[in-house]
Amino acid sequence: MGRITKIDRNVATSRPAEVVAPAGWLESLERSEAQIAAGQTVPLEPVLDLMRASIARMEAKQAKAGKK
Repeated sequence: MGRITKIDRNVATSRPAEVVAPAGWLESLERSEAQIAAGQTVPLEPVLDLMRASIARMEAKQAKAGKK
């Protein structure tokens, strides 16, 4: 293993603490994996629409927080 540089040490110490998944997230993931294993699919566009809407909400929240 190579020598740890100053940058490597900064990266190693700046990692966020372990994050707890939101309630129901693990169950939703397990359900999705079971659906995939069973060959069930969903159209992509509605999923992308949900993701785009979520991104827009997060960006609006960040913009609002930046104005304070």
